[in-house]
Formats: sequence, structure tokens, C-alpha cells
Amino acid sequence: MTTPIPKFSGDPDDPTRPVDFLQEFELRMTELVTPRADLVKRVKLYFPVGSRAAEWYRDTLTDVQCNGNWEDFETLFNVKFPSQEKEQKSKKMYRDELTKLTITHEQLLTLHESTNQPYHKWYADKALVLATGASIRNTDSMISTVWQKLPYAMKKVVDEDTEDWEKFTKAIKDAEHELESRKPTPLIVPETPRTKLANTLAATRLERPTSPTPNRYRSNPSGGRSYSGAHPRRNWAQLNDEQKEALQRNVEAKVQHPNTAAGIAAWMDEARSWAIRNGPDPQLSELTVMPLKPGTRPICTGECFKCRQQSHGQGAPCPNPNEIPILEGSWRAYCQSQLGSYR
Repeated sequence: MTTPIPKFSGDPDDPTRPVDFLQEFELRMTELVTPRADLVKRVKLYFPVGSRAAEWYRDTLTDVQCNGNWEDFETLFNVKFPSQEKEQKSKKMYRDELTKLTITHEQLLTLHESTNQPYHKWYADKALVLATGASIRNTDSMISTVWQKLPYAMKKVVDEDTEDWEKFTKAIKDAEHELESRKPTPLIVPETPRTKLANTLAATRLERPTSPTPNRYRSNPSGGRSYSGAHPRRNWAQLNDEQKEALQRNVEAKVQHPNTAAGIAAWMDEARSWAIRNGPDPQLSELTVMPLKPGTRPICTGECFKCRQQSHGQGAPCPNPNEIPILEGSWRAYCQSQLGSYR
């Protein structure tokens, strides 16, 4: 489970170094696909009320600075809360930072916001710098540990048993051709923020699936059973055992955003990026982990595939059939067809 971002008070007894707080905050916001323009406004949430950091943010920064770019804020922050720059990083500090370095499946084939280079290449360069600082550049030390945290798609093209960090990071960079072959044609992003997600997902041609659970069927006068939904269930090829294990791992690792205004905004941004990345007719697989609408039931719980709440009982119609995007219903049905209601 992902640990929360530590708060920074700036008080004399605060053990957190200012530079470490900024780095951890920026890294975690990147993992949450938070727009870079919103970082300065969000960072104040991690300054405890009444602390020196909170008072500095409230009383010193102007409205322009509070809504400005992250690089300018970092400069002001480091002037107010200087770190001990003369303190040289130890090898252990580099190793710890290397262990925390991550790249998610959603970040593949995207550009790093600061450097504007492909994210996996930025990740490889950063990993090599940290390995050099830890004095393990020419060894295979920690390669297996870092490889375990790579997205499944990257693991398929990068060998865990690489003899040194130069070859390991080069393999990550060279994986671009394999990743590009899976890159879909981008969709046109809608104009209004409220309709971006709905219009993008509506552009897909996936049909609304039916539920695989028995209590979602009702009697049919012509014989057999029929589903109360509007569309027939889509048939998917069954995954093999290794693929099912990967699907379950990826489903369990996906953290659902909280049902708050900020959580819903973050979900909309992430879901829109998912739709753009996977194209107008996505091929669902163990790699296409989709973000779930905040406030809905976890996946693979026998939930209703229209509103994503609990099952409504045998033959009972869904009271909110358009509560979430149809594509999310397809993703939930796909996971349940492969894994069943194991939760």
C-alpha cells in the first residue's frame, strides 16, 4: 500500500530535510498524474496548520507566486528553508533513492514534464546517476530489486539478469521501439473540462458488457436466460495462468482515488490519459489497467456493471444505469471474466 506523503513543518524539530520533502512531493504528484501547474497550490496541504511553513506560505507568498510555476516556488522555498548543501550524499542515500525511484505503466510513452524527453529515458538516466552515486554502476547490485518494480510491459523486453547498470539502463532506453509498436492513435481531446472524460470514453466502440454473475440474469419467455442490460456481453479470449497472475497483481496495485473533489478531478485526468493512450478501440489485457471512478465498489466483487455499486438482486433493473462510463464497465466485466469475484 502506498505510504502518504510526509508533511513538512519547517520547525526546528522537524526531522525532514526541505530538499527531501520537495523531491518526495514532486515524485508522488507525478505518480498521481497531477498537472504541474497545480503543484504550488497543492503543496500547502502538506504544511501543518500553525507551522512555520504554513505561515510562510500564507503570509509571504503573493497570489501570483501561489499560482505560479513549480520551479519559481522551489527557489523561494529553498531560500526560506535551506538544506545543508555541504553535506555530501552517502552511498546509502543514493541506494535508498534508487530503491524509491519508480515508473508506472501510465507513464510509459509519455513525456517527462520537466525535461520533455520520453519518460522511460528520463527514468533510465536518473537510475544510472543514482547507481553511479552508490558506486554500483559497473556491477549488477540492486538491478533485480529495481527490475521487480518496472511495469509489466517493460519487464517483457528488459532482462532482469543484466551484468551492470550501463547495460540495464540502455536496455530500458532501447525498449522504445517495442513500446512504440503498442502506441495507439491519439484521440482528439474535447474542449470543455467537464466533458473531456465523457466525450473521450464515448468515442470508444466497446459495447456495454453484461455481468457474469448468476443473479444478474432473469427468465426469458422464449427459453434460456437473458441479461437485463441493453447490450450483449463481449467475448474475450481467456488469459493463461501467468497473464492472470499479472492481471491480479496490477488490479491489486492500482489505488482508487478518494471520493472527493480533488480525487474526482485526478480520476478524470487519469482516465482521459488512459483513453488517449489506448486508442478508440482498446484491446483489453492484463496491461491496460483502467482507473476506477471514485466512490464505486472495488473491482472483481460481483458489482453491477452499470453503476458499479453492489448487485441489485436477481432480475432487478439498475436504478442508475449511466452512472459511470461504459468503457469502465467493459474493463470491470473483462477482469471478472478472467479472475471471477475473488474479492
